[in-house]
Amino acid sequence: VRVDCKTFNQASYIEDALNGFCMQETTFPFVCTIIDDASTDGEQDVIRRYLEEHFDLGNKSVVRNEETEDYTLTFTRHKTNTNCYFAVLYLKYNHYSIKKTKMPYIAEWHENCKYIAYCEGDDFWINSNMLKTLVSFLEINDDYSCAFGNRIVSDDKGKELDITKFTADLTIHDIMEGRNPGLRNLLLRHEVLNVELVTTRYCDLIIYYKCAVCGKMKYIDGDFAVYRYTGNG
Repeated sequence: VRVDCKTFNQASYIEDALNGFCMQETTFPFVCTIIDDASTDGEQDVIRRYLEEHFDLGNKSVVRNEETEDYTLTFTRHKTNTNCYFAVLYLKYNHYSIKKTKMPYIAEWHENCKYIAYCEGDDFWINSNMLKTLVSFLEINDDYSCAFGNRIVSDDKGKELDITKFTADLTIHDIMEGRNPGLRNLLLRHEVLNVELVTTRYCDLIIYYKCAVCGKMKYIDGDFAVYRYTGNG
């Protein structure tokens, strides 16, 4: 599994997201590609301190440190959760503002994964079995393109505003009518992203459409993630 985490100026929230990744209990390896888009609020320092505390930075057989004119990379494995890997890219300039893609930087992990999950830096996972549960279903149900659970919406203080409870699988008609599974509580097959639609952007809605045209969208009961509504994501 590859976990896609893009983040910018979310120093106050990013540790919750990182904790949600590290607590995942799996029987398979997963790598979290965490891309900080040249934050100016100290978020990169928060991530570095987190790695120093929770990850084995001295294991030369695993750790990679690279630097280019675009980014600095640290690849490492968690000290105790040995299935959990982080590939952290600290971008040297903001890519979003100049519409520059970040995908080539993580190509080796993107192309070699079977499933993809998403969680932006101000959201977080609350169920340690989320990845295991979703992967277990998709492994034995080839006619499903993705699986998802429920999400809680909170404000930036942690106050619960809403909870999205589903009752059944979703279809392409549901997506067209504005009902969607939510990205931070969704796991999809890698090949879904290869389906051509009239766009080159992987925004949320396009990912839902891609899932819907590739197969069925499975709802699995459970509260998996928190969508933190801050107003400036």
